[in-house]
Amino acid sequence: MKLAKLASEQWISAEEFSRKSYKEQVKLAVYCPKCHQPLLFKQGPRIRPYFAHKQSKTSQTIFNNEGELHRKNKLIIAELLYRNGYSCHVEERIKLSQRRADIYVTVGNQKLAIELQYSPISLVDLTMRTKDYYQAQVPVRWLLGRASIHYKPNQHIPNMALQFLHYHSQYGLYVPFWCEKRQLVYLQFISYYRQCTLHAYVTIDEYLQINGQLIIQQPILKGELNKEEIPYTPLLSSTKQQMITRYQHNKQRRFILEACYMNKMIFAQVACPYLSLQGQSIFTIYKDWEIIVLVLIEFQQLSLNDFEYYYQFLVNQSYLLPYGTLQPTMTRTWLRQLISYALEIQDKCGK
Repeated sequence: MKLAKLASEQWISAEEFSRKSYKEQVKLAVYCPKCHQPLLFKQGPRIRPYFAHKQSKTSQTIFNNEGELHRKNKLIIAELLYRNGYSCHVEERIKLSQRRADIYVTVGNQKLAIELQYSPISLVDLTMRTKDYYQAQVPVRWLLGRASIHYKPNQHIPNMALQFLHYHSQYGLYVPFWCEKRQLVYLQFISYYRQCTLHAYVTIDEYLQINGQLIIQQPILKGELNKEEIPYTPLLSSTKQQMITRYQHNKQRRFILEACYMNKMIFAQVACPYLSLQGQSIFTIYKDWEIIVLVLIEFQQLSLNDFEYYYQFLVNQSYLLPYGTLQPTMTRTWLRQLISYALEIQDKCGK
């Protein structure tokens, strides 16, 4: 639901609630206008903010089972580390912080927290937890339970798992899972467009050893390392015209059409050259051609010399998605590549 009531009987929308700071959200209790039961606030990288009732008994049973998995596997991980000579503790309170680490381990001279995640978590909460750990000078490594809803075999990475993205300088983006069956860390590598490229199993020691960089032996990698490419789908002129017509009736994208009108631009003329860029990357909820159109509406032209202005504009307008565990460098790399490709298309159209 989009509307809820505060304890003061005032109405509040989910959009308005989402703009409040995390501390303000925690303090505010929201209730259902009909049944007056407490509501939960939910939001994700690709999910608009909304309110929902608390879990039913059936749902609670599922989460209780996940709780058992969580308790069992964090003890297994701690035992594996202890056997290999690491000093570690379970549910250890972090100094200078109110957080309790699932597993608190010493790697050399470095203190490290491991968080094993089975239940859903909002990006706001994930970011706050990670920030709290780093403020206490304790880096945190996140692991998603492979038996949780974060993992779907033979499918694209679920949206809720994308906020746990990490980057390897040699192999690219990956999401780390804890494989309960093998008692190993399972790394699923993906492209900018969510295609699974490689996967690998590493021990928990290997996952923690290096400061932010995994050493992965080539033989344990399975799959094919593909060069990141911007998807391009050749389209007939008639197909493009049909797409433009349908798009003009898309209420969720009306603001793009209105922006064109306000800037005295014809939407069809701006969009048509780039409609073949039909991919949708993990960095945004918009298709590639829409990102190019948004930039053109604001700046009237494309140039790599103005790349920083484009990037800041897209970030400020929330057209790009934030990821708590991923450096902005990756988003910049993808966007620069997209702008370069759009310039190539522009040159071809000019000829």
